[in-house]
Amino acid sequence: MLPTVSDMKTTGTMCLAILSALILTVGSPASATTIDDKLSNRLAAYIVTPLPTGVDQKGDYAMAVLKLWDARTGPEQTAATTFVDQLCDAQNPLPVTGSNDVVTVWFQIPQLARMLLDPAMSSHLTGTNVTNIRRVLWQFINPRCKLTEANGTVWLTRYGENKSVIEKATCLMGSMALAPAGDGYDGTLTDGGTIAAHVTAWKGHFYEYFRQRGREGLMCEVADGYNGITGGIWAIVRDMMDPAIGNEPELQDLADKALDVFWADYATDFSPQTHIRAIAGSRYYKSSIDAVGADPLRSLTYAYEWHAQSTPPSPALSNWMVSGYRPPLVGAEDIIKNVATDDDRPSYLSTSRRLGRGVAGGTLQFGANHTSDVLRNLWVTRNYAIGGLTLRTDGTPYMDSGGASLDRVAGLVFSSDTQPGQRVVFYGSGDATGEDYDPANPQTWVGKREINSVSGESCLVAGRDPQSTHPFVKLFIASGEPDDNRDEKWGWIFTKTTGAHDDVFVAIRLCEGAYTEIPTNGSGGPSGNALLFADSTAPVVIEVATSAQYPGETGFEDFKEDCNWNWALHPTFFGHPAYDPATNKVDYQSLAGDHYEFWSNSATLPRKNGADINLNPTRTYDSPYVTGDHGRDFVTIGDGTNSAILDFNYTRAARRDDYQTLALWHMETITAGKVTDDDAEVAGRNRDLTLVNGPTLVTDTDSNSYRTAMFGKSLNLDGVNDSASAGSWPSLDNMVIDFWFKPDRDVGFNQTLVSASNVWEFRLEGTNIRFFTWDAASAVRSVTATGAGTKNVWHHIHAEVSNVAGTMTMTVDGVPQLPSSGANMKAGTGTIEVGFKTGSNPTRYFDGKIDDLKIRRWTDQ
Repeated sequence: MLPTVSDMKTTGTMCLAILSALILTVGSPASATTIDDKLSNRLAAYIVTPLPTGVDQKGDYAMAVLKLWDARTGPEQTAATTFVDQLCDAQNPLPVTGSNDVVTVWFQIPQLARMLLDPAMSSHLTGTNVTNIRRVLWQFINPRCKLTEANGTVWLTRYGENKSVIEKATCLMGSMALAPAGDGYDGTLTDGGTIAAHVTAWKGHFYEYFRQRGREGLMCEVADGYNGITGGIWAIVRDMMDPAIGNEPELQDLADKALDVFWADYATDFSPQTHIRAIAGSRYYKSSIDAVGADPLRSLTYAYEWHAQSTPPSPALSNWMVSGYRPPLVGAEDIIKNVATDDDRPSYLSTSRRLGRGVAGGTLQFGANHTSDVLRNLWVTRNYAIGGLTLRTDGTPYMDSGGASLDRVAGLVFSSDTQPGQRVVFYGSGDATGEDYDPANPQTWVGKREINSVSGESCLVAGRDPQSTHPFVKLFIASGEPDDNRDEKWGWIFTKTTGAHDDVFVAIRLCEGAYTEIPTNGSGGPSGNALLFADSTAPVVIEVATSAQYPGETGFEDFKEDCNWNWALHPTFFGHPAYDPATNKVDYQSLAGDHYEFWSNSATLPRKNGADINLNPTRTYDSPYVTGDHGRDFVTIGDGTNSAILDFNYTRAARRDDYQTLALWHMETITAGKVTDDDAEVAGRNRDLTLVNGPTLVTDTDSNSYRTAMFGKSLNLDGVNDSASAGSWPSLDNMVIDFWFKPDRDVGFNQTLVSASNVWEFRLEGTNIRFFTWDAASAVRSVTATGAGTKNVWHHIHAEVSNVAGTMTMTVDGVPQLPSSGANMKAGTGTIEVGFKTGSNPTRYFDGKIDDLKIRRWTDQ
């Protein structure tokens, strides 16, 4: 039986006490003292002798010294402040366009912003440091940062993912750093916006940015070394939202949750023996497919106590090491560490939809219901992990880093603590010679859309992507046991390795057979052999088993025989050959019983077990340790025993449009008697709110601890006869509703807040808030927040209905109410009304303010 994470949704039957306990514990420091000590230890490794000369090293050196100031020597402190000035003076002025291709200190600019913003660091800066950092930040944000982009889509991905988030984060933190009056930078930016307006707008941008990462998937640079840069910027943003700095604790909490999901996903295929995650990703350099060191996060996972190998820290990991982020606890359990360090996990399939569909240098672009069309599948065992990426092959554009390229890898990583580089990797060549590595320029061999794959239990089928125009595909076999134990017979390449628990047997079928063997020199020197396929359209099939499945002295030979007979007798067993060279199609029944169909020279989507691969499953993450429904705001992480729900809802910033939205009214302007539907994401939806009897928009400056001044205006209703309506409610099986309200009275009679007549309604009954739904028989059920609707105070409501689960829930001011289960909400229509429900008692008009009303579907239905 596979370990399971309890699928605890706020719309399910979980009791309020358990839910509250789980949410409260998430984000607590995990083993704080030892993790803190190890982070400081690895951070100190950046403080080197002789002094560094590169900008990356100088930035990390300065960050480390400023963080560890009291423990460092005077010469080290002087070197750090000198490096700050050198970084600032590397270019004066900064180029006004471009990223790291023209801006020498692109990756160091967020570090400089943090040094200035963080009181613990800025107190050690010299006056010249402060002046120089302010100048650099102004030169960066003034021509680049635009309110239209801050208030626009969070999917803008200029230059590539890690470089783009640097730009966004610097727009936020640079504005924050230059916000104080009298610093010489009190004017407006080139786009006409004030610095204060940019601070507000970019905070709002990151609220939605982190929410969407939980819903849609984390990064389009899939499971590779660049994640360390992107995640490190998330950590800086997280830290600068501290109440003493940026005063956005809820945004800090959202960043924590995004980082939690990142690490939980990372741990899902992390090997306790090799201290790295599995091979199955994008934007891998050809020179590093062989290298354990291509995963830069090992020094960080050491600090998080996942292993005992204190490797030198990679560039930019100082951003993580100075951060206050710590992995979450549930009770006393570090649940992510428990997953990562469990070297005896039962085998399981880990499936996740990834970001990647989009246009180079522009935005991530989605299809209907935000289809991304990048699927990562891994079969994870205690002895090995095998898997890859599956993508559409019909011309769908993809991006990973500023060019229309996904330098994909698929393959097999063995769990060996004595030979951690053991692996078999299928990849493509972006160069006409088929070479992998140019010591003078490793980016020479960056290719485009080279391979595609389909994988499952113990099996991988891969080949050239038909969109590729590059002539070579290759298979890397690492030095050591994978290469030493090679045995070629019957058209197969067999090999075996000594596993952490069981030996691993591998069978590799190059479907066309012919190849040229090229000794491979990776970034660390000779590393193995690359088999360069003579026919670039020839797919490869990889089968894997263990000595537990094939025991005894003849186990490896028995495995070989099974693979050979399965292939040779395929026409007899299954009525067709395993590979058809005329169509370049694999039609293969694996030893585990899965049926794979894969075309390496056709736009036909790969198939598994008789169906097209579903590149957009209902869950963004689906493994025993991380689960999350696509498009929902909740992700569950756990270790098989303890689990926690990460809730990506937020209240301190205005809600934004998303692809599931049916209507969104920010109540900022009235045009021709209507409040316009804010349809930024779904342009042309135009579900405008028609005002009845002249309600007005007002600015209400009163706020509580989580409603801030950034909300602006709200709809003011007089409680006598005015209201608003928005046409007919579209019949749905599910919905999510968010809105703010502030009652001017809470007397004993009822007031309707929002309704769709006799389908659903939110009502204020004295000070009680009730959420009603009607079923097909017109029977009513409800959820009540007792005493939660007091007058003269802003309140926030988040409510959900799921006819799939037969549940309805409501959270008021962040407090979940006991859910209700029962008959489904009826599939009816009715007029959406704000402040009244037609046909009800005239006293039901609402007296007060309503704002930021958002209605959306619950899932992709």
